[in-house]
Amino acid sequence: YRFRGADNIIFKEKTDNSSFEQIFLDNNFRSDTNILNFINQVFIPVMREDFSLYDYKKTGQLKGSCSYALSDGRPAVVVSVFKPADKEKKDFSGVYSVKEHCQSLNGDTEAKQAEIEGKYIAQQIKKLVNNVKVSLDSKEFEKRRAQGKDDEIGYDDIAILVRKNKTFTEQLYKQLINENIPVSAEISYSISEYF
Repeated sequence: YRFRGADNIIFKEKTDNSSFEQIFLDNNFRSDTNILNFINQVFIPVMREDFSLYDYKKTGQLKGSCSYALSDGRPAVVVSVFKPADKEKKDFSGVYSVKEHCQSLNGDTEAKQAEIEGKYIAQQIKKLVNNVKVSLDSKEFEKRRAQGKDDEIGYDDIAILVRKNKTFTEQLYKQLINENIPVSAEISYSISEYF
């Protein structure tokens, strides 16, 4: 948490001191390996000893053995990273306002990005819903039956995690609705708006 003002030296002093036992919490027993691999890809380049006093690549990579799959063999967890949309150049004539310029660029770019991502996500969801069966052990399948569900993937089996601000999330929500995807979302605040 050095980026939030934490003093990593305190942790470094403890790990360098032989009177303290280090316990690495790197085994994950629940998350799909696709999620763990993504997390490792993100953290390896940024959590280096010269920056965070901790070498994630050597001692912090998450390990796990859970690999969930759909009945057709596709992974149950998919991580999609989108390239930011190209910013359109605007003609700002008249009295120049930095605030209006930034608001205009950000709003247009976010709306465009949300449309691109929303269309892609909707396309992927439509491929799954009522077309693919879930692969579960008998205990989990019985729980599903008790909820009145069959073995085909439904809209309520799908979760979309978004790390963007409220405006982007609202735009994405609208795009999914436009694509006839039923959506339930909590978009009242975003932790990224506090930075």
